[in-house]
Amino acid sequence: GGLAGASPYRWVVDPLDGTVNFARGLPHYCVSVGLEHGGQGLVGVVAEPLTGAVYRAGRGAGCFKDDRPATVSGCRTVRDAYVSMSFSAGAALSDKAMALWTALLGRAHTLRRLGSTALELAWVAEGRLDAFVGFGQGAWDLAAGRVLVAEAGGVVELLDDGKTCVAASSEELAGELEAALRDLPVSST
Repeated sequence: GGLAGASPYRWVVDPLDGTVNFARGLPHYCVSVGLEHGGQGLVGVVAEPLTGAVYRAGRGAGCFKDDRPATVSGCRTVRDAYVSMSFSAGAALSDKAMALWTALLGRAHTLRRLGSTALELAWVAEGRLDAFVGFGQGAWDLAAGRVLVAEAGGVVELLDDGKTCVAASSEELAGELEAALRDLPVSST
C-alpha cells in the first residue's frame, strides 16, 4: 500500500483477495479494484478468475454480474440468513468475532467462514449470501465490495471506527446483526 500526490481520488487494489485460499489450492479468491473519491466508494469491480465471473458497480448505476443486473436477496432475519464471517486468528478483534460466531451458530440458517472478503461481499450483492460480518478488514478488502452491495440494494455499515464491517441484504437484517454485536459480553482483556 501507499499513496502519492494529493488527489481526492484513490484506487484501492487487491490483486489477490483470499491469498491463503489461493496458496492452499482452495478455489475461493478474487481480484478486487475500487475507486474512491474523498473516502466514498465510486466504482467497484471484483473478478473471480476460476469462474470468469465479473461483478461491477458504479455509484448510481446499479450492480451487475457479468452482463446481468445483480440484487441482494432481501432476507430480513438472521433466522433465515446465510451469513459469512471473516476474521483472523490472533487479531485484536478475534475474541469479539468468536463470540459473535457462537451467538449466531444456533440462530442463523447457515454460518460460513470462506476467506475472501471482497468475493463474499460480491456474493451478498448477488444474493448468494444474505449477510457478511468482517472484523479487522483493510481498505483493500472492502473498497470494491462495499460499492457492489450498496448498488445491489443492500446495506453496508462500518462499526468500531471502521474495524468491523456489517453488510446485509436489508436494513432489518443489518440491524439484527448490529444488535447481536452490541449484546456480546464485554471482554476483560
